[in-house]
This record gives sequence, structure tokens and C-alpha cells, in this order.
Amino acid sequence: MAKHRRSGKLAVILHADVAGSTMLVHQDEHVAHERIQEAFRRIGDTITKYLGRVRELRGDALLAEFDSASDAIAAALAFQAEQAKNNAMLNDNILPTIRVGIAMGEVVFADNTITGVGVVLAQRLEQLAKPGGVCIQGAAYETVPKRLPFVYESMGEKRLKGFEEPVRAYSVALKVGEDLPAPKVDDSQEAPPTELSKKPAIAVLPFSNMSADPEQEYFSDGITEDIITELSRFKAIFVIARNSSFHYKGQSPKLEDIGRELGVQYVVEGSVRKVKKRVRVTAQLVETSSGKHLWADRYDRDLEDIFAVQDELVKAIVTFIGGYIDFTGKARASRLDDDKLHAYDLFLRARAAEDRNTREDYEYAADCLERAILLDPGFAQAYQALSLVYFMQWIAHWVSDREAVFSKSMKTARKAVELDPTDSAAHSRMSTLYLNRREFEDSGRSCRKAISLNPNDSQAFALFGMYLTAVGEPERGILQFNEALSLNPFEPKWFKWGRGIAYFTARRYDAAIEDLSSIDSPINEVRGWLAASYAHAGRLEEAQAMLEMFLQAAEQEMSVFPGKELSAWEDYWHGAIEYKDEAYFQHLYDGLRKAGISCGPVRPSFLTTTEIRER
Repeated sequence: MAKHRRSGKLAVILHADVAGSTMLVHQDEHVAHERIQEAFRRIGDTITKYLGRVRELRGDALLAEFDSASDAIAAALAFQAEQAKNNAMLNDNILPTIRVGIAMGEVVFADNTITGVGVVLAQRLEQLAKPGGVCIQGAAYETVPKRLPFVYESMGEKRLKGFEEPVRAYSVALKVGEDLPAPKVDDSQEAPPTELSKKPAIAVLPFSNMSADPEQEYFSDGITEDIITELSRFKAIFVIARNSSFHYKGQSPKLEDIGRELGVQYVVEGSVRKVKKRVRVTAQLVETSSGKHLWADRYDRDLEDIFAVQDELVKAIVTFIGGYIDFTGKARASRLDDDKLHAYDLFLRARAAEDRNTREDYEYAADCLERAILLDPGFAQAYQALSLVYFMQWIAHWVSDREAVFSKSMKTARKAVELDPTDSAAHSRMSTLYLNRREFEDSGRSCRKAISLNPNDSQAFALFGMYLTAVGEPERGILQFNEALSLNPFEPKWFKWGRGIAYFTARRYDAAIEDLSSIDSPINEVRGWLAASYAHAGRLEEAQAMLEMFLQAAEQEMSVFPGKELSAWEDYWHGAIEYKDEAYFQHLYDGLRKAGISCGPVRPSFLTTTEIRER
């Protein structure tokens, strides 16, 4: 049978390869392959944004085709910047670093493969690039408009294998202080929300440049674009794409008109004033239907490092807005009549119920989420939230068949990742489940993945804090909890619960007591940690009283009450946190003994305060 073939054409070819991939694989084959695949997935996404087409993926190399050299260069630089940030999040030496070569030449497509002079030349140029760098052909350099923010360094004429004539080569980078051209395909949101899973929608209007210098427009536009990008990481919010938001640049439309035209409930607007080495950024969140200002703040900063200031301001604004919309959404859903609920409102109502931390509320939350999934089977957030509900029922012993409910938690978490692998919450959920299965490496990897996907996700930082505590690094864990608490002014109750555990593990009992005792309507487990904390702090009467409260609540709530012997509770405390080192469990048990456990000749048992005093 004759092979299907078409004649050659001139194209811009991008070739990307992993520098030193063999060394990475020798360190840890599984981790290296996973990270390399993830890097190529992201470069593929970036190529698509800049109108490129991935043609082949060959192990640790990728081949793509573009119609213009400027698009290819922009895509390569955008990916290299993202990959550098991603590698900075990792705490080992398995760091995939990519080299990129870009060339123009004739190529031929045959049997779903691409060959030709352009392909070979791009491969040769890629080998000249530094790790993390981009090398382009002189002919491609000549086609790029000089107005674009690229800086080139001549590498001279190079003798390349397979080519008779020397080839001029240039390394290319982004000019300092400049922004990359915007992607040709703007996918800050892939598609508008469906009716079944409608999310709150928000538009970020271009921040006004209030500086005397019109050249500072790039800084105010950069703030706006970064806020759009970072808000888009929150899966609970539908963010209007940059092109639509910037349509209003230089205009003064009415907010209700913007709300109607873009279909948004919220608008973020603000201004930037830059004077000498100081910058002032104001931001406000406004409800479009009423014009009501829901939140406003002002940020004054020194401009020693303009990019660090920009990152800090964006993070502060984005995290507050993400937390606020989530908080108000749960409150709104709680007030809706049942016949007005659709999938997303059921999701929010379930999350509000979880905050109340009772067995009945978690049963209600499970029912809401199961109904939401029936309405919208592709609703990834509902799956990861349901995984959490099942996990909490497992932790609290609110179900008789704990093994089955843990299995359901794992299954729904995996489904969430499958439906939306970019959702940081889904990877955080997997991290917790891996931790409780004592799969510590997978747990840490999932935590870091969640943070890399959304550096503004306070929950991801808190769960990383729990992971670090479990593996014996409670002081580092406390720092992660502090970061989570500083990021989210509407923090869930469990943040202080988790930090209290970290303080206890670090033997900082007064701090543990302060956190754990400040939680309103805590899950019963918190009382157990408090009892042990009071006991180690020498506050025995408070420890004994708290232990009694713990036992009374447990007898009422638990599907199967273990009784009053310590050995029967070991499974319970292994569910609370799965320490890697058994010595940390002994530290907890010692605190519980001091709170009211008698170490008898057979096995210790819980005693009441009265029994302790009688002895």
C-alpha cells in the first residue's frame, strides 16, 4: 500500500529537549519520567496558546510547527520562565531543564511524522542552547519584528553536522523589565460555565496608570494581567479573559453595563501610582448589580525589585478576592431554597455544612455532593469535595465500614484529578490520602504539585504543613501553616487545628493550646490533642477535664466506640495523623496518659477525673 505523503512546505520548527535527562533518570527513574512528561505537557499547552502545533513527542524531546518565528520565540520564552518557577518549587535535584532550538526550513509530513531540513536544523540549534535557553537560526532572527521585547546575542557562524554551509545562530531572551507578547489564544478560561455548574464570574478591568510617566503603563497593565492569570487558578471562579477585560481600557463604562455585557457578578478595578522609588496600588472588588464596594485596600511598597513587588501585590489582591468570593458563595447557597439549587450551589452548601464539623452535617454534605455529581458528572470540584467528606467521616469514625469509605475517598479524589489535572485542590486531596497510607514520597510530591498549580491556594500550603509535620519536620510545617493563615483571612477552622498539631509535635505546648482552644465547634479529635497538650504543659486539671469531654463526645458520635483502653484507640490516632516516626505517636500517648490514663499490668485504660483523684 502506498504511503500517504504530501509535498514539502516552509515552516518554523521548534525542537525542545531535556538537558541531562540520563542523569535525572539515574537519580529516580519514576520521578524523572513523571516530571519530564509534566514539563512537556506544559510546553505543549504553551505552544498551543501561541498558535503552534505539537507534531511529535519522542521520549524526552518535542517537535512543534509554527507559522511565524515570533510566535515560536514567544512560546519558548514563556515556557522557560514557567519551567524555572516550577523547578524552584522542588526540593531535590531532579529538575528537568529544557533547551530549545528554532529554525526555518522545508519540512515534509508523511505517516504522521515530520521530517526535512527544518527539523534537523532545529535539533542542531537546540544542542547549542544553554540549559533553560533558546537558540534560533539567523534566518528566523531576520523575520522577527524588532519592536518585540526580545534581546539577542550573536553566537557567530556555526558548523553543524549535516550542513555544508555554516549557520548563523543567536541566543534569545526577554528584555529586562518587559512583558512577553500576549498569547494569540487566550484561555484564562477554557469555556463559559455550564448552567449546571455555574460559578461566580469576575472581570478584572485594566488598572489605571496614575503616574506622571506614561511609559509606566506597562507596570499597571502587568498588574492587571497577573491578577487575571492568578485568579484563573481558582477553579471556583470564572474569570473573563484578558481580551474582553482590556476592551474597556481607557473607557469609563457603568459597572452594571459591564456586568450585563460580560455576564459577571463582580469587577476588580484599581490604580497604580509610581513616584520615584515608591509605588501605591489600590484595588477594589465591586458587585456589578448594585455598584456596592465589597472590599478595597491600598498597598504602598518600595520599588527595589519591581518584579518582586508586582508578585507580592498580585498575591495579596488575588488571595483575598478568592477567599471572599468563596466565603460569600457558601453563605448565599446556605440560604437558597432546595428547589433553587443546582450543582454548583449544592457544592457550596456542602462546603458550608463541613465548616460546622458535626456527623449530621457531614452526612448532609455527602448527600449534597452526590446530588451535584448526578446533575453534572463532569464537575471535578464536587468529586474532590466529596473525597474530603468521605475522608473526614473515616477520620472521625462516623461510619462502621471505615475501609470502604476510605476507598471511596481515594476513588473520588482520583476522579477529580482525572477530570481536571490542573486543580490544586484535587492534588492536595491525593496528598492527604497518600499520607494516611504512609506513602510519604507520593504525598509530598502531590503537595508540591498543588502549590505549583496555584501558589495562591492557602489550603495547599496548610496541607503541605501537615505533611511536613507527619514526616518529622514540624517547625517547617508551622511556617507553611503561617503562610496559609496569612494568605487567607477567611481561613477554614482546620488551619489552626493543623497548626496546633504541628506545635504539639514540636513540643510548643502553649502555642498548641492557644490554637486548638480558639476553634469554635471543633471536631472531637481537637479535644484529644488539647488534653495531651494541657498534660504536657503541666496543666493536669484542664487536661483531665478535656479528656472527659473527649470521651463523652466520642461515645455519642462514633459508630463504634473503642472503650476506655488506650490500645483500642491507636487506630483512631493513626487516622488523625500518620507520623512517619513512631516516636511521635509515643509522645502523643504520653500526653494522653498524663491526662488520665493508668498504665496497668495488662494495658493502660482511660480513667475519669474522679477515679484519678481517688487514686
